[in-house]
Amino acid sequence: MRALTSAILFLLTCVALPTAASVFKCAAEKGEVVYQDVPCGPGRELRNFDTDPPALTVIPATPAAAAPAPARSRPERAEKPGRDSARQDADDRRASERKFVRSGMSEAEVLQRLGRPDVTTGGSQKAGRRWAYLPRPGDPDTMTTLTLQGGSVTDVDRKLVR
Repeated sequence: MRALTSAILFLLTCVALPTAASVFKCAAEKGEVVYQDVPCGPGRELRNFDTDPPALTVIPATPAAAAPAPARSRPERAEKPGRDSARQDADDRRASERKFVRSGMSEAEVLQRLGRPDVTTGGSQKAGRRWAYLPRPGDPDTMTTLTLQGGSVTDVDRKLVR
């Protein structure tokens, strides 16, 4: 019984041992690059990763829950080729609606009229959140900041920015 246990432990240890693998970057025929686990032929080695490791390393990211969430901003959308002018006109009309936002409007009404904000801060409906809409062609040179509390707008601030 003891011999059987020892044999099983020995086998598990052999299987669990890490294996060392080398990677070689070699030049193949016709100028192709080949990565292989055996040394390259004479004059064909482009890089030996054991003696010349890459400068870039991959470090796992920290989970989002571990760090406090910073204020998020929505990146500007690049103009896509073929984007129709009707959609662009609709975006400009939405931006022009910003001057009509007033205290007391519901969060849903603001989202329907203006769309999602470009920048948001705060996270609690009780403590208050701030939504910012950056200048757009329909509302140029003006940044609109809304303060929302309890699901409705409590303050509207429009500033000229240049």
